[in-house]
Amino acid sequence: MLHFHFLVSIWRCFTIHFQVSTIPNAKFVSNTISNLSRRSHNAFRETLYLNYDAVPKMETIVDDIREALSELPGVERNTRLFFVYAKSFGEFGVEIEVAVHFKGNNPIGFRKRRQAALVAIADVVQGHGASFAIRRKL
Repeated sequence: MLHFHFLVSIWRCFTIHFQVSTIPNAKFVSNTISNLSRRSHNAFRETLYLNYDAVPKMETIVDDIREALSELPGVERNTRLFFVYAKSFGEFGVEIEVAVHFKGNNPIGFRKRRQAALVAIADVVQGHGASFAIRRKL
């Protein structure tokens, strides 16, 4: 929730992490400012990288991740963006793009749901004998 206090030439507001942020009048007037307490959903977006060994199982892994995420409590599939698709063959692994919206605007609740989503993704990947790609420095 944002709380505003007007001072001579700046606005002060509290961010989602309860830190004070100072916004000059010129920025306050010219930029769009979102009141996070009025949001009805929180977005979870990730790009996952699977090792190239997973390519033969890629379609099944993507379908199973999609199914596992859709079964999590609080996931909105009907009115919000929800997808899990292979995006590209990256430099060091297959890129899987994930976008999910969770109902509610509680920051702690969102973090718990995000953690549950990450655990569900990891369980699916490991269940297929695949692993995440890690960029290695040469």
